[in-house]
Amino acid sequence: MAQKTENLENEIVERLRFLRDETDKIVIFLGQLAVQERTLKRRLREIEDNQEKYGAMNDKYIVELEEKLGELDKKYKNGQIDLDKGTITVEE
Repeated sequence: MAQKTENLENEIVERLRFLRDETDKIVIFLGQLAVQERTLKRRLREIEDNQEKYGAMNDKYIVELEEKLGELDKKYKNGQIDLDKGTITVEE
Protein backbone atom coordinates (compact mmCIF):
# COMPACT_ATOMS: atom_id res chain seq x y z
CA MET A 1 0.00 0.00 0.00
CA ALA A 2 1.42 3.35 -1.00
CA GLN A 3 1.79 6.22 1.41
CA LYS A 4 1.04 9.79 0.66
CA THR A 5 2.59 12.74 2.53
CA GLU A 6 0.87 16.07 2.64
CA ASN A 7 1.97 19.33 4.20
CA LEU A 8 -0.12 20.57 7.09
CA GLU A 9 -1.19 24.15 7.30
CA ASN A 10 1.46 26.22 9.02
CA GLU A 11 -1.09 27.55 11.52
CA ILE A 12 -1.95 24.02 12.67
CA VAL A 13 1.70 22.98 12.92
CA GLU A 14 2.55 26.07 14.97
CA ARG A 15 -0.39 25.50 17.30
CA LEU A 16 0.54 21.83 17.80
CA ARG A 17 4.15 22.81 18.57
CA PHE A 18 2.95 25.45 21.00
CA LEU A 19 0.65 22.99 22.78
CA ARG A 20 3.40 20.35 22.94
CA ASP A 21 5.92 22.84 24.33
CA GLU A 22 3.47 24.20 26.88
CA THR A 23 2.46 20.75 28.10
CA ASP A 24 6.16 19.85 28.44
CA LYS A 25 6.70 22.97 30.56
CA ILE A 26 3.65 22.19 32.68
CA VAL A 27 4.79 18.60 33.28
CA ILE A 28 8.19 19.88 34.44
CA PHE A 29 6.51 22.48 36.66
CA LEU A 30 4.21 19.85 38.16
CA GLY A 31 7.28 17.76 38.95
CA GLN A 32 8.89 20.72 40.67
CA LEU A 33 5.70 21.27 42.68
CA ALA A 34 5.71 17.63 43.75
CA VAL A 35 9.29 17.99 45.00
CA GLN A 36 8.39 21.19 46.87
CA GLU A 37 5.34 19.51 48.38
CA ARG A 38 7.47 16.61 49.57
CA THR A 39 9.95 19.01 51.14
CA LEU A 40 7.17 20.98 52.83
CA LYS A 41 5.55 17.82 54.16
CA ARG A 42 8.89 16.70 55.62
CA ARG A 43 9.36 20.12 57.22
CA LEU A 44 5.80 20.04 58.58
CA ARG A 45 6.49 16.63 60.15
CA GLU A 46 9.61 18.08 61.78
CA ILE A 47 7.56 20.99 63.14
CA GLU A 48 4.88 18.63 64.45
CA ASP A 49 7.55 16.45 66.08
CA ASN A 50 9.04 19.52 67.77
CA GLN A 51 5.61 20.67 68.92
CA GLU A 52 5.04 17.26 70.48
CA LYS A 53 8.51 17.16 72.05
CA TYR A 54 8.41 20.66 73.51
CA GLY A 55 4.73 20.42 74.42
CA ALA A 56 5.46 17.30 76.49
CA MET A 57 8.46 19.01 78.06
CA ASN A 58 6.35 22.05 78.91
CA ASP A 59 3.64 19.85 80.43
CA LYS A 60 6.26 18.15 82.60
CA TYR A 61 7.65 21.49 83.78
CA ILE A 62 4.18 22.84 84.55
CA VAL A 63 3.42 19.79 86.69
CA GLU A 64 6.71 20.21 88.55
CA LEU A 65 6.12 23.96 88.97
CA GLU A 66 2.65 23.34 90.39
CA GLU A 67 4.06 20.73 92.79
CA LYS A 68 6.79 23.08 94.03
CA LEU A 69 4.35 25.97 94.42
CA GLY A 70 1.98 23.66 96.29
CA GLU A 71 4.77 22.64 98.66
CA LEU A 72 5.68 26.29 99.25
CA ASP A 73 2.03 27.21 99.79
CA LYS A 74 1.76 24.55 102.52
CA LYS A 75 4.87 25.89 104.24
CA TYR A 76 4.26 29.62 103.60
CA LYS A 77 0.50 30.12 103.30
CA ASN A 78 -0.30 32.71 100.59
CA GLY A 79 3.31 33.83 100.34
CA GLN A 80 4.52 36.17 97.63
CA ILE A 81 7.58 34.82 95.80
CA ASP A 82 10.22 37.11 94.30
CA LEU A 83 12.36 34.91 92.08
CA ASP A 84 14.73 37.76 91.24
CA LYS A 85 15.60 38.21 94.92
CA GLY A 86 15.09 34.57 95.85
CA THR A 87 12.70 35.50 98.67
CA ILE A 88 9.20 34.78 99.85
CA THR A 89 7.11 37.28 101.80
CA VAL A 90 4.32 36.10 104.11
CA GLU A 91 1.85 37.80 106.41
CA GLU A 92 2.65 37.21 110.07
